[in-house]
Amino acid sequence: MQNGYSKEGQIAAAKALVAQADAIHSELFDAANELKDECHELIRRSGVRRHRKPPFALAVKNLSGQIGPKIVWISYSKKKVERVGAEPVRFTEEIRGRKNGRYPKSIFNRFEKDLRPRLCEIEDRAAALRQRVSFWRAAIKEARKIVEQGDE
Repeated sequence: MQNGYSKEGQIAAAKALVAQADAIHSELFDAANELKDECHELIRRSGVRRHRKPPFALAVKNLSGQIGPKIVWISYSKKKVERVGAEPVRFTEEIRGRKNGRYPKSIFNRFEKDLRPRLCEIEDRAAALRQRVSFWRAAIKEARKIVEQGDE
């Protein structure tokens, strides 16, 4: 009988976690967007290379069906592409080189010296947030498995 109680408790805890998935998703997105806004404001205030487009910026992307955002550094294409019936746009490309959830500090060498340490600090916070997102994705995925197995 002892095992029956622990299994029921495990299923109840998993259901509670799954029920909170939307709230967790929203909280992670809010934190990521605040960090992105702080980064963009920092770059804007610094007047990167005399008001030219910055070499790259922090972006928050939504992955369909996933908990939490994807937080990446993106670069902009140099030329604007003309679209029929719309404003010209610059395409973005994700900067490669992330290992274990962190970008190397060397990617910030294209910015001014006084801005680099602050961008490195933002990247450290983004890496910590990426780690939180990874944890919650795994936890909720496992909770969904437990709920599915309990319903069978």
